[in-house]
Amino acid sequence: MSVPLSEPVEPVSAMDRVLESPPRLFSSTIPAPADDDSPARSGSSRAAIELLERVEALEPDASGALVFSGASGELGLLLIERGRVCFGMAKGLETRLVELLMRRSRTPLSRSVLDEIIGSCRKSGCSLGEALVDGGWLSARGLRHALLQQTIEALAQLSLSRPHARFMRHKQASYAPKYTFSTAELWCALGSAGQPREWTRARQLLNGLPEDTLGVVFCRQAGRMSPLALSEQASTTVAELLSMTEFGQEQLDLGEAVCPGVELVTARDRDGRACVALRRDELFCVIRCNDARAQARVLCGV
Repeated sequence: MSVPLSEPVEPVSAMDRVLESPPRLFSSTIPAPADDDSPARSGSSRAAIELLERVEALEPDASGALVFSGASGELGLLLIERGRVCFGMAKGLETRLVELLMRRSRTPLSRSVLDEIIGSCRKSGCSLGEALVDGGWLSARGLRHALLQQTIEALAQLSLSRPHARFMRHKQASYAPKYTFSTAELWCALGSAGQPREWTRARQLLNGLPEDTLGVVFCRQAGRMSPLALSEQASTTVAELLSMTEFGQEQLDLGEAVCPGVELVTARDRDGRACVALRRDELFCVIRCNDARAQARVLCGV
């Protein structure tokens, strides 16, 4: 049923090794659910959102490291390239990426072999990701998932302490844009941690969306909204997704008041853009369209 409604600081710790020559890895634009044993399973807290908003507060072309510290010293960092997140690290998770890479290797990959590959990459300047994939040790998908997993676990760990942050600029870029994550992608990956079934259903809702749309799916549980998935190739921010979600909820609540049981509403947001909001059990989806034609194509698909 549808109802239409109207400054830089010198490195001082052991983390310098990462800042001086960080291995480059592959990633993806499509967030996937975290492993069930991940600290990120607790989901997307307000503290995690605040960490991601610190990234969004940097200049759009910022490249360097956002270093987090507390009373006990440095707690972790996020490597940033052109305003996007490349990699995350947190105290206590220093060897986690190695574990993830070994777990996802196509053929048995020992720690000694991996150390040799890392050493070779540091000497040659070659991307660790390219070395592992080209050598047949990992698929690009497996490597992408390992990097995403490491980063969201670091975010989840850092969000527990609400740390102080300082930004240290890199002298030159070392990551390609297509191998980085947007804050919105990371937020959705945090929210989908430990919810593989819901994540799969969310991806199904977003499949086939027109290119000139932006879609996000949330899961409502115990009165809490957790982001699950974002449409492919989407370029947006956490702040924008929060605004979209608030608007979509308002429209669905209004639709429910007018017509009990309503599951889909169409409306124009505060900037006059066409939107579609729909409910599927505990899943909640908001799709923003560039124009009425895109909205019509979305409606034909749902």
